[in-house]
Amino acid sequence: KSQIEANNLQLKPADLRASRHAKYFVSIPRALVKSRLIHEFYKYKTIPIDTMILTDAQIKYYPGREHTETTLNQIVEFDLYELIEKEFNSVSIANFRLDNAQLMLYKNQTDSASQQELKNIQINLQEFLLDSASLKDTSRIFYSRDIDFSVSEYELTLGDNIHRLKAEKLGISTKRKSVFIRKIRLFPLLSQQLAINSPNTIDASCDSVRLDLFDFKRAYHSQRFYIHRINLFNPEVQVIRNETEQIEQEPETSSFVYRLISNYLEGIYADQVSVQKGKFQMLNKTGMWQRGLIETSFKMFLNGFALDEVSAKRSDRLFFANQIELSFNDYQMQLVDQLHKLTVENFSISTRNKQAHLKNLHLFPVSKENVAERLKKYNRSELYEFTIPELHFTNADFHHAFFNKKFTSELITIEAPVIYYENFATLKPAKPEAEKVDFEDLYLLISNYLDDIHIGKVDIPDGTIQLISHSRKGKTISLDNHFTLGLENLLINKDQFGRKKLLFSEQVEFSVRDHLIRLSDNVHVIKAGTVGFSTHRNEVYVTNARMYPETNSKNFPNITWNIQLLIPEIRIQGIQVEDIYFDQKIEAANVLISSPEIKLYQKNQKKEQVDFKGINFPMPKEINTISMGQFNLTNATLKVFSELGFQPQLIVQSDLKMESQNVLIEKNTRTNEPEFKSGKYIAGLYQFIFTPKVKNQQISIEELNFSTAERHLVGKKLTVKPKTRNEQQDQFEMYIPTFSMNGFDMDKAYRNYQYFFESILVEKPLLTLYNNAPDSIQINPFNVNLYPHFDSFADVFATNNLKINDAGLTVIKKGKKIVQQKISFDLSNFRIDNKPSSGFLHAADFAFSIQTIKRRDEMKLYDFTIGQTRYSSKNNRFTAIDLQVNPILTKEQFNRQSGFQSDYYSGRIDSIVIGHPDIRRWFESGVLAGRLMSANGLNFDIYRDKRLPFDETRRPKMLQDMIKEIPYPIRIDSLKLINSVISYTEQPLLGEAPGKITFNRINVTLKPFTNMKNAGSRIPDFNILGSASILDQGKMNVQMNYLMNHPDNQFTASGSLEPFNMEILNPVLEPLALVSIRSGKVDQFHFDLTADQKQATGQLFFGYDDLRISVLALKDGNTKEAKFASFLANSLLLRSKNPRGKELEADEISFQRDQKRSVVNYWWKAIFSGVRNTLGIKDREEDEEEAIPPIEGMKD
Repeated sequence: KSQIEANNLQLKPADLRASRHAKYFVSIPRALVKSRLIHEFYKYKTIPIDTMILTDAQIKYYPGREHTETTLNQIVEFDLYELIEKEFNSVSIANFRLDNAQLMLYKNQTDSASQQELKNIQINLQEFLLDSASLKDTSRIFYSRDIDFSVSEYELTLGDNIHRLKAEKLGISTKRKSVFIRKIRLFPLLSQQLAINSPNTIDASCDSVRLDLFDFKRAYHSQRFYIHRINLFNPEVQVIRNETEQIEQEPETSSFVYRLISNYLEGIYADQVSVQKGKFQMLNKTGMWQRGLIETSFKMFLNGFALDEVSAKRSDRLFFANQIELSFNDYQMQLVDQLHKLTVENFSISTRNKQAHLKNLHLFPVSKENVAERLKKYNRSELYEFTIPELHFTNADFHHAFFNKKFTSELITIEAPVIYYENFATLKPAKPEAEKVDFEDLYLLISNYLDDIHIGKVDIPDGTIQLISHSRKGKTISLDNHFTLGLENLLINKDQFGRKKLLFSEQVEFSVRDHLIRLSDNVHVIKAGTVGFSTHRNEVYVTNARMYPETNSKNFPNITWNIQLLIPEIRIQGIQVEDIYFDQKIEAANVLISSPEIKLYQKNQKKEQVDFKGINFPMPKEINTISMGQFNLTNATLKVFSELGFQPQLIVQSDLKMESQNVLIEKNTRTNEPEFKSGKYIAGLYQFIFTPKVKNQQISIEELNFSTAERHLVGKKLTVKPKTRNEQQDQFEMYIPTFSMNGFDMDKAYRNYQYFFESILVEKPLLTLYNNAPDSIQINPFNVNLYPHFDSFADVFATNNLKINDAGLTVIKKGKKIVQQKISFDLSNFRIDNKPSSGFLHAADFAFSIQTIKRRDEMKLYDFTIGQTRYSSKNNRFTAIDLQVNPILTKEQFNRQSGFQSDYYSGRIDSIVIGHPDIRRWFESGVLAGRLMSANGLNFDIYRDKRLPFDETRRPKMLQDMIKEIPYPIRIDSLKLINSVISYTEQPLLGEAPGKITFNRINVTLKPFTNMKNAGSRIPDFNILGSASILDQGKMNVQMNYLMNHPDNQFTASGSLEPFNMEILNPVLEPLALVSIRSGKVDQFHFDLTADQKQATGQLFFGYDDLRISVLALKDGNTKEAKFASFLANSLLLRSKNPRGKELEADEISFQRDQKRSVVNYWWKAIFSGVRNTLGIKDREEDEEEAIPPIEGMKD
C-alpha cells in the first residue's frame, strides 16, 4: 500500500465575515492516508482510500447566520461534500479514524464560547463515502456504514442557555447498536442572583447511561432516537422550582424536559427505560424563600417511552411512557406550608397494573416547639402527623395527577395508619357559620399538589387516630383510639366545601376501637371497644363502651359524682350521620342500648342521704338536638355508691329497661344542659334495692313501671326493712304488694325536680313496728318530715289524692304482738317539700279508716275489738263502729281466777262518734278534744256471782277521781250515750236462778267531759242528763251535777220515774231477794240529793198503791211462798200505799257511803235509803237490809 503523511494541516474559511453558510475551522497536526490506488488520485475525481488517520485534530463548527443555534438538523446537514465538490466527485475511505480529536460546535458565527465541546474523540468510520448522495443515504450514518465513537470529555449548553451537560465518557457503536455514557452531570450556569428569578433549574448527575439496540441511522436521518432500552445507573437529580410573581408560569401541558432537548432532537423513543439507584431532590421556592422540598432515592422502569412534540402535550403518558414501574426509597418532602415534612421508606408505582404501593409513610410537623406561634406565623391553625406502614392504590390514574393535578383511583387501601390531628380554633379566622370549613388547612396544603381527588373506595381496616381540639373557650377535648374506615366516592376539590358530605364521600363506613374521649370536666373519659357508623345503612353503633374518671386528674377531688358505665352495645338505626357532624343533631328512627351497667359514685358528700339531683348525663358537646322515633333500653343494671368513708358502699342497685317513642331532647342555650321536650316512653325498674349507708334500713322494689302515655307509675312488692335487727331500738318493716301513681307530670319532674301526680293508690301494705326502745317516741303525723327521704331526687313530691287501702299495721313489743290491725288512708293535696308540713302527713285534707282493732287486757281476761275506725278532715268526724268487749274466760273460769266477787263483762257498741275532734292536738299533746262524743247502741251485760267472798280491800274511786285519773287529757264539750242497753245479772248466795235487771233506751249526756284545767287552773264542773227504761217499762230520768274541784268530790243528783207496775221487778227480786210482788203500782217517784265521797242526803217523793208481796223460801233447792212471812210483811212491815192521805210527803234520803263499794252502789244505796223510809222499813241489820233491795250488789 502507498501512504501519504501530512503535518499541520489547516482548513478555514477564506472569508471570515459572517455569512449564511456554515464555517469550519479544522487543524490537523498529523494525518496519515493509505491507499492501494493513490495513482488514481490524479487521474480521476474519485479518491479511494483504504485508511485515513487524523491525529489530534481540532474542529470548530459555526452554523450559518440564518441559524440562531446549532441543532441536530444542522449537525446532520454538516455537509462535507461542499468542501470537495468542486475538486472531486467522491472520496471513499474504507477505514476512517480520528484519534484524540476535539470538536467544538458554536451557536452562531460571532460566539467566542462553544455550545458543545467534545474532547479526546476516538472515531472509527467504516466504509466512509463522501459524494453528492451519501449524506442522504439512510443506510449510512455520517457518510459511513458503521461508526465506533468515543469521547473522553463532552460538554453541552442546552437550548435554554441555562443548563450545561457534561459527560466524562461517551461511547457509540453502530455495530453493537449501543451508546454508553459515563459520569454525566447537568447543572445550571446561573449566578445566585439570576437563580432567584429563574423558574426551573436542574442539577443532576449520573454514573452511567447505556442505550441498547439504538437505531443510529434512523436517529441520524430523522432526528428521532429509537432505542430498545435505556439504562441509567445511579442518577442524582435536583430540581428547583421557583414560583416568582414576575415570571408567567407556562401551561401545565408544556414539558420542561422536552423543551431542553427539542433544540437537538425531534424525539426519543425507547421500548424500555431502566433507572437504577437514583436519587431525586425537588426544591420549591419563591425567590430566596424555600417553600417545599422533596428528596428520595428511586428506581424506575418505563415501557413505551416516547418524548416528542406530541407526547410532550399529552396528559395520559406519565414520564412520556405507556407504562411505568417507579419505586422511591427514603422519600423526603418538605411541604410548602413550611410546617410539615413527609418521608416515605418506599413508594412504588405501576401504571401497567394501575397500582401504587407506599411503605412507611410519615407526615409530621417540622417542629413541635412553639406550635401556636409557628402556626400563626404561616397563617395556619391545624397541625398533622400521619404514619402509614402500607398504602395501596388500585386502578389509579397517575397521568392526570401529574399533568392536571387530578387524581383518581378505584381503591385505596391503607394499612395500620396512625393519624394525629390538632386544631387551634383561636388561630382560625372567625367566619359566619355557613362559611366555616373544616380541614381547610389540610385542603390548602393538598391543593399545592392536587386540585381534584376522586377515589372510588377507601379502605382502612385498622388505624389509630388522635384528635386534639383547642376551642375558643380554652377547653381541650382529646380523642385517642384505633379505627377502621371505608369510604365510597370520595371527591375532594374546592367545590365540595360547604356541602354536607361527611369526609367528602357519598358513603362512609367508620369504626373506632379503644375509643377514648376526654370530656369537658377534664376528669371523665369515655372509652369504647368499638364505635362505628355506616352512612349506607344509616346506622351508628357502639360496643363495649366504658365511661370512668381518671383519678390522677387534678380536678378529680372537686367533682360531686364520678360515673362509670359499661355498655356492651348501643345501636342507632335510621339516622342521617351527616346531620350529627354538620347540624349538631341526632335524628334516629330506632335506638337500642343493650345490657348496660351503670355505676355512680357520690363524692364529697356532706349529708347522709344520696342526692340524685346532682347527677347529670350531658349530651355530647357538639350535639344540640336528639330525636328518636323508637328507643329501647334492655337488661340494664344500675348501682349507686356512696364515698362518705374510705370504702365505697353500695347504696342503690336495680335492673332497668325502657321503651320510648318520638323522643325529643334539646340543649338549653342558656344553661347548656339537655332538656326533655317531648316523647312517650315506658320505663321499668326491677329488683330495685336502696341501702342507705348511715341508716339501718333497706328499701327494695321488685318491679316499678312508668308510662308517659298512661302517665302513671306502677310498683310491685315494695319492701322496707332494717339491715340488721336491734332489740334495743325502735324499728319497722313495710311491705307494699302493689301501688300505682297516676297522672304523673313528667315535664316538671325532669325540668324542676318536681314530682306531681293526680292520684296515688297503695293496696294492702303491711307495716310492722317494733317498739323495742324503753323511751319510744310517739309519732306526730302533723310534724312528720318526709322531705329528707325525698330530697335526694325531688324538690317537690305531691299528689291531689293519696289513697292507702287495707294497710296492715302490726306493733310488736318485747317479741309480742300488741297491735295488729287494718288501716286505710285517703290524703288530699298531699305535698312534700322543704317547707314545714302544715297538715296530716303533708296533706291538706285527709281521711283514714282502721279495720278490726283488737286488744287484750293485761290480765288476759277480755278481748276488745273495734270493727272499723274512720276519720275525715273534710267533715272533721271520727267514727268507730262495732266495738265489742268479749271475755276470754267462761264465767266459771273467771270466778276461779278472780277468787272474789267481780263483775264479768260482755257487750258491744254500734258506734262511737266524735264530732269536730282536734286531731292535731291529739298527736301534738295527746289531748282527746272535740265538740261531741257519742256512743250509739251500747248493749252491755254485767254478771256477778255473790257466792264468792267480797274483797274487803278494794277502794273504788268517786266519779270525779275516775275522770281526773284517766291516763290522757280529755276535753270533750259533750259526751253522749245514745239508745243503749245495760243488763245486770247476779248469782245469789242461795238458790240456783240468777236475778237480772235491764235498763234499755238509755240516753245520757255528760258535759263537759274533761279532766283538764282551764285558764283559772280549775277543772270545769260537769253535769249529766240521762234517761232510761227499767225492764222496758218504767222510764227513768236523771240529772246530776259534779263539782270537779270540791275537796270531797261533792255532787248533786235528781231524778224521777214515770208510773209503772211493780210486778216488772220480779225477775230480779225473786231470785235475789226471795220476794215476789203480787201487786203494786208506782204512781210517782222523784228524788233530790246532795252527796260527797262520805255521805248522801236528800229527799224522795215515792207514791205507790196496792203493794202486796210474797216472801219466798228455799226448800230442797226449790222456791216456795212462805205464807206466814208474807202475811207479816204485808201486815206489819210494808205500807201498802203512799200516801195514805191526799198529800204526798217527802221521805229523807240519808246514807253513809261504804268505801268498799262502787259509785253505782253508792247512788243506789243513797236512793234506796229514801225508798226504805217510804216503805216503812226501819232499823234493820245490814245483812237484812241487803236481803231486801233487789239489786243492792249492783256495781260493787
